[in-house]
Amino acid sequence: VVGRLGGDEFGVLLWNLTQADALAKAQALEDAIDRLTFVLKGRSVVAGASAGIALIGPNDVAASAMEAADRAMYARKSARRGRTLAATLHTALRQ
Repeated sequence: VVGRLGGDEFGVLLWNLTQADALAKAQALEDAIDRLTFVLKGRSVVAGASAGIALIGPNDVAASAMEAADRAMYARKSARRGRTLAATLHTALRQ
């Protein structure tokens, strides 16, 4: 199940997954979106996404699961931004 949470945030609800499966799915979604490019008003635009996961059980509260997923997404976003910055600096230093 996929739903728009607001703005540019979406949620994907998957069931019967291990944590490793969920992380692999999140990585696959990030990779697919990272490859997405399009042209807008004559300029090439590159898309990107950061995915956070939260495993939930039958007794978990939906709001708590959403908060956990949101925290995980922001941690992932920060890590990706740092990785991208480090890769950019590394490339610039080599030139």
